[in-house]
Amino acid sequence: MKKQFIHQVLFWTKNEADTVALIKGLESLKAIQGINTFLIGKPANNSHKFEMVDNSYQVALLIGFNAEVHRDQYETDPIHTKLIADFHLLWEKVVVYDFTN
Repeated sequence: MKKQFIHQVLFWTKNEADTVALIKGLESLKAIQGINTFLIGKPANNSHKFEMVDNSYQVALLIGFNAEVHRDQYETDPIHTKLIADFHLLWEKVVVYDFTN
């Protein structure tokens, strides 16, 4: 398996309208160079409720890069910084998990 650097972000939005707007805004990140995996989603409606599963967030973003340097470039990319400036008022909380395989 090819090594990847994964950037996972969970967003807690203020309401459904903010969730919809944020998802639309996140789509702009696809244009950033160096991304090889790009997924946006909402919590799965699992029929099994396990205590350790946190479905309290409204939007999940998962981005894969071939190297950490690409993730570092993503952080300062104007598309990313504009998204934060334009949409930061829509979320109450953000949690980021970065990992490699």
